[in-house]
Amino acid sequence: MLIDMNRTIVSNQTQNSAAVEIPRSSRSLSKKRVGNLIFGLKSKKAIVLAGVVLVVIFAAALGLRQGIGKSKASVAGVLSQTTLNRNYSIPVSKTNSADQLKVTVTQARLMNSVKLQGQDIKAETGKVFLLVDLELQNTSNNELKFMARDYFRLIVDSKPFAPQFYNSNVTIAPVAVVQDRVAFVVDKSLRNFKLQVGDVKNPNDLLTLSL
Repeated sequence: MLIDMNRTIVSNQTQNSAAVEIPRSSRSLSKKRVGNLIFGLKSKKAIVLAGVVLVVIFAAALGLRQGIGKSKASVAGVLSQTTLNRNYSIPVSKTNSADQLKVTVTQARLMNSVKLQGQDIKAETGKVFLLVDLELQNTSNNELKFMARDYFRLIVDSKPFAPQFYNSNVTIAPVAVVQDRVAFVVDKSLRNFKLQVGDVKNPNDLLTLSL
């Protein structure tokens, strides 16, 4: 009913209103005004479009900057590190003593977290991870397998501790190099460590780490 009443009022006003003729000069003036209005709208659209483009460019630049910041943050996760580059020859075959790996302990790092199957694992309160990076070089013509857990021990209070995190049965193709690593959980307050390298029954060396 409300809509019908409005329609009736409009209809009555239309019937009662007198026709008004617009002079030609007014008509031409109206066309100019309309043209100016259209031109103004086009100009406003251009300004709005330019503004949108600037906003998109600014957002992209900000995103790139934030991405770089994230990359720096991941590097900043390293508490301390030291370069070692210590080389060892480790026999890994029980049947052929000539099948030896050249194992290079490249560096050691203290970190708050490690990646395990693509997920970040954070250390418990008061603990950090000691990561030891390795480079495994196979100079033989045979495929070799290597499990770092069997060749590295962290000596704490004269007790040998096996790595808590390691890669199982790393395969090294003939005449090839593979990167590997092991990780130990240690007290956050510690900065000096002793790492036993080689056969656990007959270790090659006791490597001192100062971080």
